[in-house]
Amino acid sequence: MTNESSLRRPAIPFLASGAALVLLGCGLAACSSGTSADSQADTTLHTLSSALTAGQSHTEALTYTSVGITEGSPNPVTAVLEKAPLKSRFSLSSPSGGPVESVIETGKITYFCSSPAVDGVTTSALVDATCTEEAGNADPLSSAQSAYSPQLALTLFQTAEAQLKANVAGTQVSITKRTFAHHAATCVVFGKNGADGTYCVTASGVLAYAGEKGSNITLVADTAVPPNAFSVPASLPAG
Repeated sequence: MTNESSLRRPAIPFLASGAALVLLGCGLAACSSGTSADSQADTTLHTLSSALTAGQSHTEALTYTSVGITEGSPNPVTAVLEKAPLKSRFSLSSPSGGPVESVIETGKITYFCSSPAVDGVTTSALVDATCTEEAGNADPLSSAQSAYSPQLALTLFQTAEAQLKANVAGTQVSITKRTFAHHAATCVVFGKNGADGTYCVTASGVLAYAGEKGSNITLVADTAVPPNAFSVPASLPAG
C-alpha cells in the first residue's frame, strides 16, 4: 500500500509512561504494604488476570471508541474487533471521515481492506471494499490494534499482583467498579487518582477501558460476530 494513513501510525502514550513504572517496580505512589486492602487488591488482580486470559478465546464483536490514540488527531476513533478461534477482523474508522480500514485474519491469509466510510462509523460489512492479500501475513494495522489488546493490562495486573504479594514499596493500586456497554466492570487504578493508568475488565474477561493522561479506549458495545465478519471479496482466495 502506498498511502500510509495516520491510522497506521498511532500514538499510544499510556503504553509507555505509567506502564513502564509498574514494570520497573518504581514510581507508583507509595502506600503501606502488607495491609488487608493490599491482600484484597492482589486477589482482585489475580481474578482479573484469569478473566482476561480466558476472554481472549471468546467469539465476540467488541466496539470501542478512543481518544488520543491516533497520531495527529484529537477526534474520537471507532474501532471494531471481531474475533473467533483462529480468525479475526480489526477495523478502524478515520477520525477525519476518510476510509474505513480493516485487517482480516482467516487463520491462513491476512487481508488489508479499505472502503468508503459509512456515516463515519466502522461496520463489519465494508461497503465497496478494496482488499489485498498481505505478503507474509503482515498486519499493517498491528500497532493500532495493540492499543485495544488486553495484553498490556494483563502484564500490568500480573506485575502489580507480584509486587503487592512481595510488599514492594511504591506500589499503589485501588479497585473501583464501573459500567461499560451495560456490563459491570472492575477497574484497577494505578497511582493517585489514576495518574499511572486505569484499566477495567468485565466478568467475562473483556477489556472495557484503558486510559492514562488524555488517551483512552472505551468499550461501547459487545455483540455477536456477524456471519460475514471474516468474508473477503470473491475475487480473492478465501484462505
